[in-house]
Amino acid sequence: MPAGSSQLRKTIFTIAIPVVVLSVAIGAYVAERATTAELERGAVGQLRVTTDRSAALVTRYLDETERSVETVALTPAVVAAARAAGDQAEHLGLATLSADQLERRYAATHAFGISNGLQRYLEHAASAADLADLTFTDRHGYTVGATPQSPAFARSRETWWTEAMRTGHWIGTPALDRVAGVIGIPLAARIDDPANGQALGVVTGTLRLTTLVDLLHASNDTAIVAEVMDSTGRILVSPDSARLFTISPDHDRLPFGGALAVTPVRLAGGASLVGTAPTAAGRWWVVATESEGSAYGPARTIRNVIFLSAGIVMIVVIVLITAFTNWLTRSVTMPIRTAALVTSRVAEGDLSVATELAEAGRGEAAALVESVRAMVDQLRGLVSGIRSSAEELAAMAQQISASTEEMSASTEEMAATSQRLSDQSGHQAEEVRRAADDANQILAIATHLADGSRLASERSAQLKDTAEDHQQRLTGGSARLAAFAEEVARGAADAETLAELSADIQKFVGQTKAVATQTNMLALNAAIEAARAGGEGQGFAVVADEVRKLAAQAAQAATTTSETVARVIATVEATRDRLAALASESEAVRAVADDAAQGLNEVTDQASESSAWADEISKAADDARHLVDGITKRLRTIAEGTESFVAAVEQIAASAQEQSASTQEIASSAAHLAEASEKLNAGVTRFRLTAGDTAD
Repeated sequence: MPAGSSQLRKTIFTIAIPVVVLSVAIGAYVAERATTAELERGAVGQLRVTTDRSAALVTRYLDETERSVETVALTPAVVAAARAAGDQAEHLGLATLSADQLERRYAATHAFGISNGLQRYLEHAASAADLADLTFTDRHGYTVGATPQSPAFARSRETWWTEAMRTGHWIGTPALDRVAGVIGIPLAARIDDPANGQALGVVTGTLRLTTLVDLLHASNDTAIVAEVMDSTGRILVSPDSARLFTISPDHDRLPFGGALAVTPVRLAGGASLVGTAPTAAGRWWVVATESEGSAYGPARTIRNVIFLSAGIVMIVVIVLITAFTNWLTRSVTMPIRTAALVTSRVAEGDLSVATELAEAGRGEAAALVESVRAMVDQLRGLVSGIRSSAEELAAMAQQISASTEEMSASTEEMAATSQRLSDQSGHQAEEVRRAADDANQILAIATHLADGSRLASERSAQLKDTAEDHQQRLTGGSARLAAFAEEVARGAADAETLAELSADIQKFVGQTKAVATQTNMLALNAAIEAARAGGEGQGFAVVADEVRKLAAQAAQAATTTSETVARVIATVEATRDRLAALASESEAVRAVADDAAQGLNEVTDQASESSAWADEISKAADDARHLVDGITKRLRTIAEGTESFVAAVEQIAASAQEQSASTQEIASSAAHLAEASEKLNAGVTRFRLTAGDTAD
C-alpha cells in the first residue's frame, strides 16, 4: 500500500476514532448517570411512599380499633348493663367484701353475667375489631360481661381501669403471648351515662397485631419489608415471627425522628435503603427496609445495557470509519496521488508513466486520471515527432558541412588549376573537364541541400502546429481541474451547512429531553398523590404510571437521537475536512498542468526558430545552386574554345573567388542549422518515451 494512503488511514484513525470513542463514552456516561439518578430517585420516592402509607395504615388501624372499643362503650345495652350492675353491687354491699371473698363468690363466672343477646354482641364486636378478648365492668370495677371468660371479677386495681376511668380511654404496652406467638395491645374506654355523663364503667380489650402484619405485607412491594418498632427498638410487627418482641440489632443505625425519613444504611444484612416514619401518635415507628440490590437493580441493569449499547455503537462506528477510509483511499486519494506522481515525472522528462495509471472507477477522480493519461500520450507522440525531426536536421547539417568542405576543396583546386593554366596551357582541357565534373557534383549537392531545407521547414511547421494543438488540450484539462476544485469547494460548503442543521436538531433533542424529564416528575408526583389517596386514587395511579413509561420512552428516544446526531456531526466535519484537502490537491495538480502548458509554449517557440533557420538554409541552398549553374556555363564556354584562354583563366579566378564566398555563406548557414538542431534535440531528449529509454 502506498505511503500516502497509509498516512491518510493513520490520520483518520488517530483523529476520528478517539473522537468517536470519547463522544460515545461521554454520551453513555451521561445517559447512565441520568438514568441511574432518575431510577434511584424513583426507588427513594417509592420507599418514601411505602413508609408513609404503612405509617398511615398502622395509625388508621389503631384508631379504628379504639373507635370500635369506644363504640362498644356507647352501645345502649352495654350502658344499661353497666348501670344495672353498679346498682346491684351497691345493693349487695360488695364493696364491704375483700378481694378474695369476691373472687370466691364469683369463681364460676368471674362476672355478674349478661344476657345471651349481649354476649353474642360482644363476641361479634371482638371479632370485627380483631380483639383477642372484650370485657366491660361497672363503676366499681366489677366484671359485668366478658368474651371469653374474664380471669378475675374485681378489676378496679388494674392500671387500664383506673386510667380509663380518669381520662376516658387508655392504650397499654404491647405484650407477647408466647403460647399463641401473638403480640397484643390492651385498650380501654370509659362507659359514660348519656343522660348525666356519669362514669358507669370501663370496656377493655386486647388487640392482636397479626392482622396488621397481613395488611402491611399486602399493601407493600414484595421487595420491601415493613416492621413496626417502639422507641426501644423492640419489634412489634414483622413478617418474620422469630423477630417479634426482640430488639432490632440495627436499632442504633436507624434514623428514628419526628418525621418521615429515607436514607441508605448499612444494616447487619448488608447495604439497604431504610425509611422510617412515626405512627400511633409518636409511640411507635414504621421501619420499611429494601436492599440496595433490589432498590437499585433496575438502575444497574439499565447502566449495563447502556454501556453494552455504547460498546456496540463504538464497534459499528469504527467499522464504518474503516470502510469509509478504504473507499476514500481507493476512489479518491489513490487516483489523485497517482496523477500527481505522473505529472511530476512528466515535469522531470519521463513520458513512460502513462501505463502506470490504473482504472479509477467513476466520478471526478476518474475523469482526472483519464485526462492525465491522454495528456501524457499526446506529449509522448509530440516529443517522438520532434526527436525524429531533430535527428534528421542534425544529419542534414552534417551533410551540408561535408558539402561545404568539398566545395572549399574544389575552390582551392580551381585556383591551383587557374595558376597551372597560366603556366601550362597544355593541360587546359583536362583541368576544364575536371572543373566541369566538380561543378556537376556541387550542383547535385546544392539541389539535395535545397530539398532537405524545404523538408526541414515543412516539418518545423508541422511541429509548431502539433505543439499548439497539445497546448490547447492541456489548457482545457487545466480548466476541467479548476471546475473540479470549485465542485469540491461547494461540497465543503454543503457539508458545513449540514453540520449547522445537525446542531439545530441537537437543540431540539435537548428540548425533548427536558419535556420528558418534566413529564416523568409530574407522573411521579401524581403517583405519590394517588398512593396517599388510597383506594380512591388507583385509577389515577395507573394513568400516572403510563405517563411515566411514556416519559421514559421519550427520554430514551431523545438520547438515541442525540447520539445519532452526534455521530452525523462528527462524520460531516470529517467529510468537510477531507473535501478541503481534496481541493488543495486539485490546485496542486492544476499547477503542474499549467507548468506543462508553459513547457509546450517553449517547444512551440523553439519550433518557430527551427522553421526560420530552415528557411534561411533553403534560401542559401538556392543561391548556391544558382552560383553552380553559372560556373557550369562558364566551364562549357572554356571547353568550347581556348582562344580567350587568358580571359577565361581570369574569369575562372573570379568565379573561384565568388564560389569561395558562397561556400563560406553555406558553411555559416550549415553552422547555424547545426546549432538549431542541437538546441531542438537538447529540448526533446530530456523526455523519456519508454521505460527502457534513457534521457540525456
